[in-house]
Amino acid sequence: MDPRPPAPPPVMSTDAPAADAGDGDGTPLFEAAPAFAGARDGFVFGAGPAGVGYYRDRAPAPAAGPPGGDGEGGEEDPPPPPLPPSDLALALPPLVDASFELIAPAGELRLDVPPTAADEFWLATGQRPDTLRPGLPVDLVIRWAGPHEARGTLPAAGGVEAVIPADAISSSGGGAHGAPVDPRDYFRPGDIVAARILDLQPDACEVRCGTASSILNDADTWEETYCRLEEAHYLPLTAGERAAIAARAAGGGAARRAAALVKRPIAHPLYDNVTEAEAVARLALPEASVGDALVRPHPSGPHKLRLSVKLHHGAHGPIILHRDVLEAGKARKANGGAAGAAGGGGHLALGLPLTVGLGAAGLKSTYDDLDELLARHAEPLASTAAALAAHRKFVDDDDWDRVRATLSADFERGGRRSAAYCLCPVYTRPGTYFIGFVLPTQRATPHREYLALTPDGIYYRSGVHANIERALGAFKADPTNRKGEAAAAAAAGSAVTATGEYWNAAAGGGGGGATGYGAGYGPGGATPGQDMGGGGGGGYAGWGAQAPPPPPPPPAMGYGQAQQGYGGGY
Repeated sequence: MDPRPPAPPPVMSTDAPAADAGDGDGTPLFEAAPAFAGARDGFVFGAGPAGVGYYRDRAPAPAAGPPGGDGEGGEEDPPPPPLPPSDLALALPPLVDASFELIAPAGELRLDVPPTAADEFWLATGQRPDTLRPGLPVDLVIRWAGPHEARGTLPAAGGVEAVIPADAISSSGGGAHGAPVDPRDYFRPGDIVAARILDLQPDACEVRCGTASSILNDADTWEETYCRLEEAHYLPLTAGERAAIAARAAGGGAARRAAALVKRPIAHPLYDNVTEAEAVARLALPEASVGDALVRPHPSGPHKLRLSVKLHHGAHGPIILHRDVLEAGKARKANGGAAGAAGGGGHLALGLPLTVGLGAAGLKSTYDDLDELLARHAEPLASTAAALAAHRKFVDDDDWDRVRATLSADFERGGRRSAAYCLCPVYTRPGTYFIGFVLPTQRATPHREYLALTPDGIYYRSGVHANIERALGAFKADPTNRKGEAAAAAAAGSAVTATGEYWNAAAGGGGGGATGYGAGYGPGGATPGQDMGGGGGGGYAGWGAQAPPPPPPPPAMGYGQAQQGYGGGY
């Protein structure tokens, strides 16, 4: 073998500029330098065909026009800035030496065969074709975005350049509305984005990537591609199998909850090991009566139960209330089981007593066993719900727009002098109702206040009332909640000015009390002042402006409000 001195280390560019060549503006393409003497604008220091020194950094020429265009009238991509100076030029020669060392260990000579661009690509990335290939998910650092593409680097692949075409950026971006996707609307320099490799171009030292959701989520295609190539016994899914998987995914939530249901050996006539969907389907049947209840396992584990009670079956379907029942002596573990119970299935036994949160101002009730839970909780709830549904002011509709229209019509029929109100359920919040009302002093604007069912009655305005009549009495005595506002104002150091209201003049009623908003029973009613907080009979010095008294109607029980100088009594 004829020994020859080794060739100069190659660089990644196949263009070998002469040492004294220029680019037409008098600037040389190469300046020899034995060592790095600091950064220079427009130059990269390294070893190349002309030796060690500073090589002119030339950006690629811009394309003639946008992709798919004719080069006229379209927005052209400005050339991306060159990659920042790196140590690749200095690192490549040792990589070449290391590769020759692997070919001929301890050899004295090196072949005078410069590596190809593809060899340089794999040496620079530190990867192999089986580790860096299409379909691989990667993180990409954006360094530039133009009208038709974005460019970045792949830190996991030695900082090699990555290109994201505009048509691979978004699955539902501007293109879905008739306009092309503009990468500048999606990326900014320095952004780190998730991408999937679409194609490798080793000769150009580039990787083509996509960030669209359809590309990122398409793992099945790449899995099947590589499994088919690498696994001799791989069998791809058939169309029927794919359809079955899609169907299970569509109803996967219910299927998983049913599979995860912990069945418990609780012996009680109203206990059953069913899911919430099965319980709703059973109680929603027309033959299921209001008040029917069911106790079942809780989906989160055996540390508590779930109570389902049918409260109403109206024009818009059934209203079924679900409440958690906490069991004593059990705490939920991180894996969803129950701690503090004996082994051998003891954690599935019923833990007594039972506590139910009412959801109203943090109220709770405790019961000794399931019988007491049903007798003192489920049955009173259903009884109160039935009383609400049977009330003469009950309207089986929770659409506020329709209820407002009904209230406004009732208010107009009353001559705009009598308040109009109704009771409505909230189908989307079982156990919750609202009072819709229009008052003359509120410019005929409908309003509403919410109330909730409890086993002890109705929770309304921070208190529990024994029945709906008591709750309505509190409402009628203070329809605008002046007491609540006064308490808040007293705490804030301000005052509340009261105004006069009129209540149900057509139906007759008690007069206003001697002071404030007292609403009592009038002639023909019950005991004066009963439950209304105001004086019975006709009172004087009520709230409101001076007005002549209306003519008295026939005696009948109702509600009234005093005017200044005269008792309401109507």
